[in-house]
Amino acid sequence: MGLFGVLAGCVGPGVEVPQYRDRAAPIGSTLRGAPQDIAGEWRIAAGYPGVLGLMPGQSLVLQVADNGRDLMLLVDGRRLVLNADGPSRYLIGNQALWVLWLDDGFRTAVIGAPDGLIGWIMHRPRQASADRMLAAREILDFNGYDLTALVVAP
Repeated sequence: MGLFGVLAGCVGPGVEVPQYRDRAAPIGSTLRGAPQDIAGEWRIAAGYPGVLGLMPGQSLVLQVADNGRDLMLLVDGRRLVLNADGPSRYLIGNQALWVLWLDDGFRTAVIGAPDGLIGWIMHRPRQASADRMLAAREILDFNGYDLTALVVAP
């Protein structure tokens, strides 16, 4: 089953979906960075168990689609299209994925969703730093995410 199948198939009638953020808290995507700036290899440093099947410690690749706006998410041989929905905002089907924060060097990023179903911190391979990890955690907290549920990669 592809990532979209995981996304669409995990939630059925009567199934409780975990919420990792307070939906009453304001949330915003960054205006920093174009798709080309976030393209490349990443490693998930921390995240919430989610319907996309991404886990802390896992590697992924983001590629810019031919139209220059959309992104392709490649992970474990699977490919998922992230359709542009505004600056640093993407859709997978009806699921929003927002880039909440990028550091100045595009080495660390925070990804989240207004509905609170998804959130993670990712670094470029071999580019992790304690200060950027702390800043990324602060961004999640500021956007209403529950830091006690955040799973950190080993």
